[in-house]
Amino acid sequence: MRTTSLRSATSPDRSRSRALEAVLNLRRGALVKSTSESPQVRLTRKLPAYCRVVFDNPPLNLMGPEFVVQFKKIMTELEADEHVKVVVFESAVEGYFLNHSDFLAKLEDLTNLPQGPTGLEAWPDILVRLTRAPSCRSPRSGPGDRKRK
Repeated sequence: MRTTSLRSATSPDRSRSRALEAVLNLRRGALVKSTSESPQVRLTRKLPAYCRVVFDNPPLNLMGPEFVVQFKKIMTELEADEHVKVVVFESAVEGYFLNHSDFLAKLEDLTNLPQGPTGLEAWPDILVRLTRAPSCRSPRSGPGDRKRK
């Protein structure tokens, strides 16, 4: 059986090695829930028509119950603002944009969140609403219309 140290991985394997090391650390309990007490998702208005949504849930930008609650509020605010035309999403956590679910959080805390306006569970609701938001549609097409005119 051949074993390879994570530290001796070649360049192309570095990111995979970092991800594997993070998973191993999670199993050992080295990484914990968010290290930040500040908001995990922030909305910044640059201009009336231009906003930025910043994901800031170190160390890995994991999506947990509190993240979903905060993002849901921001999504509602963006939908209600008829002036917003552009929304840019960015990460404040270097090396991670938006990672997977926070498996250290209680599953019930996520599954007990109320369904959103689409009738879907909280997280899928946000994703569907995002695709329907005016700031995410092309000016050449209407909702559901993918044909070029």
